[in-house]
Amino acid sequence: MLAAYHRLQESEVFKQWKLNHPAEYLSSCFTVVKKNTIAQWQFHYYNKQDDTITTFDVKKTTTQEAASKIFKKPGELVEELELDKVKISFEDALHKAESLSHPGEEFTEKIIILQQIQQPLWNISMISSTFNLMNIKISAISGEVLHESFDSLLSLRTTQP
Repeated sequence: MLAAYHRLQESEVFKQWKLNHPAEYLSSCFTVVKKNTIAQWQFHYYNKQDDTITTFDVKKTTTQEAASKIFKKPGELVEELELDKVKISFEDALHKAESLSHPGEEFTEKIIILQQIQQPLWNISMISSTFNLMNIKISAISGEVLHESFDSLLSLRTTQP
């Protein structure tokens, strides 16, 4: 993740954007792991003035998506992600989450977000081949498991009238 972040920082796309958006700050980092293959990393920058997020995709090249409205509860604060406080690596957090897995469950997709909610934390959601969802939040400072839940995705659906 840090290598992708450094590539973002060095890209011309980001440098030009940052010149025009000095007050926007890193709010989260995102990737998906499918069948043990990591997709590209995305980095989200938050704009307080208009409550939008600008996303940068870091692959072989870096691309910028147009700013979009953020999905959050009204009045909810989007905190700045302080990467210098992160002590637990992506690999260590993912390994810890996988060690908490339920026996017999094969998790085929993992959604990983590094975000700041009072502290930097890894928010890892793992989806199994039997449509179960395991969500784990791990402190990116101490490695402590802050939250763990396991639910059927089918039980989360709402019925249509």
